[in-house]
Amino acid sequence: MLIPVVLVIGVFLVICHLLGVSQFWAGFLFVLYWGMVETVDPKRLPHVVLGGIVGMLAGYSSVLLLEYLGGTGGYVFIAIILAIIYCQLMGWLPVAVNMMTMIFLTVCTIPAILENTSLLAALQGFLAGAVFFGGFILTGMALKQRKLLN
Repeated sequence: MLIPVVLVIGVFLVICHLLGVSQFWAGFLFVLYWGMVETVDPKRLPHVVLGGIVGMLAGYSSVLLLEYLGGTGGYVFIAIILAIIYCQLMGWLPVAVNMMTMIFLTVCTIPAILENTSLLAALQGFLAGAVFFGGFILTGMALKQRKLLN
């Protein structure tokens, strides 16, 4: 089982390289969460993708808010985070605000990530992972359902 996994990861890295996607960590974080927590449930894929995007946007908003609003931007950022946490606790907007949101919100507020990675580059890596791994896994499930795979 190790060799197929290594090959799939290798193909993903080659595709990222060919497309100029440098922040492939976001794609790995996507497949890690979808695989381990959501057990690659196809019904949960929209939640995982949208939650990741919302988390990234929220995390990177700190930089933009501080840049354009100064100290006031910090208060706006805290208000956004509190609203997201409240939605999570109340179970509101579960397609957009879920555990994937919280994971990406956490990762995208790490100073080293904010200083060395643009939002666009992180989104590219995330979407590359969602399309590649999501497509790969869903295709495998469809083939297995049609009994073309064991």
